[in-house]
Amino acid sequence: MIGRKLTSTLVLVASIGACAFAASPALAQRGVTVGTRMGPGGMDFAAPVNKADLKRYVALLALDEDQTMVAEELLAAMQTEHDVLAKQARKDSERIINEFRDSQDPSVFGEEMPKVMETYQAGSAALQARYFDDLKALLTPQQTERWPKVERMHRRTRSLPAGMLSGESVDLVSIVSELEIGTAPDDLAAVLDRYEAELDRELVERDRVRTERMQGMQGMRGGRMNFDLERVRTDLAEMRKAGLKVCEVNKRYARLIEGTLPSDKQRAFADRVKKDSFPRIYRDTHTAKCLAAAAAYKDLSAEQASAIAELRERYQREAASINDRWAHAQEATEADGGGDPFAMFMGGGEDGPVADARKAKRDLDRTTRDKLLALLSEEQKERLPEREDDGPGMMFRMGG
Repeated sequence: MIGRKLTSTLVLVASIGACAFAASPALAQRGVTVGTRMGPGGMDFAAPVNKADLKRYVALLALDEDQTMVAEELLAAMQTEHDVLAKQARKDSERIINEFRDSQDPSVFGEEMPKVMETYQAGSAALQARYFDDLKALLTPQQTERWPKVERMHRRTRSLPAGMLSGESVDLVSIVSELEIGTAPDDLAAVLDRYEAELDRELVERDRVRTERMQGMQGMRGGRMNFDLERVRTDLAEMRKAGLKVCEVNKRYARLIEGTLPSDKQRAFADRVKKDSFPRIYRDTHTAKCLAAAAAYKDLSAEQASAIAELRERYQREAASINDRWAHAQEATEADGGGDPFAMFMGGGEDGPVADARKAKRDLDRTTRDKLLALLSEEQKERLPEREDDGPGMMFRMGG
């Protein structure tokens, strides 16, 4: 029993550590990103600034052609230096992973991985600082006034994706930009400016809390992993509370922004916010994809087409109701930092309203797919989309 509990704790701390590692103030600026799929190769030592980032900076700062050309050359030089740094970090990380596989000694991570990370972080931070200094040197005084917006944008793109709670990873600025509104109305621009500033403050504070708590959980100061479950619970609760502050900013400003949008864009904005807040809940399931594919078949009989259309409509209606119930239950489990912090990584726990809604959705998918298969010929069944495989590695769930 004790062995199982220690193993579970190690897995959890490693998973959360990876996520907090990606979101810490230092690493948010230094380009280390960690996906939700952990395992060999799960850690991506990405350059602190990439071409997509620079494209956004060019637009935000209104760089001219000559400025853009120099900025691109500087970026290429920085990325070349970063490649050398990242190659060594990957090599050292793989060595540590292999040593753990051989020894099954978790102290390998607690004692050696922090050293690898610290070396990489220092080098990556220096590269980013130098690149930003070089970029700022290209700017006119008018462009320099907009530099703080670049820094806030950079923190959003690096820090937001590591959110652990429902709505914690939502970037409302990005959603608005994808609506293709054109020139933003003055009231919308003013709300977005306030949102950027307030969100930035909460992100900085959240990432500070995460870094501080992870140092205690992973024993980075003492060189050993911490298996004190109560300490881990306390640290997780504090990390969750800090994350909720980010969620609250996003929820409040989502309402404000929606009210300032043109009426024909409001529904699209609200739907996108909901999907980004609860990506696991509102994603297209395999059943939904099969229904869409079957409805588009050109060789359906009139009876098949009618039955599939009716089945699809009923599924969408019932799935929407279940999804909303699931999302509300998910938010309730995360509210006020209450409940069992470990449940965050179980999608809300194995019992209660979240589990009930999750099961209802699973049952709906199963029964609907069975009904669809009963309507199709064998040849038509073979043309249905294959179920996507999550692939190897350990997945840990985040809110939504």
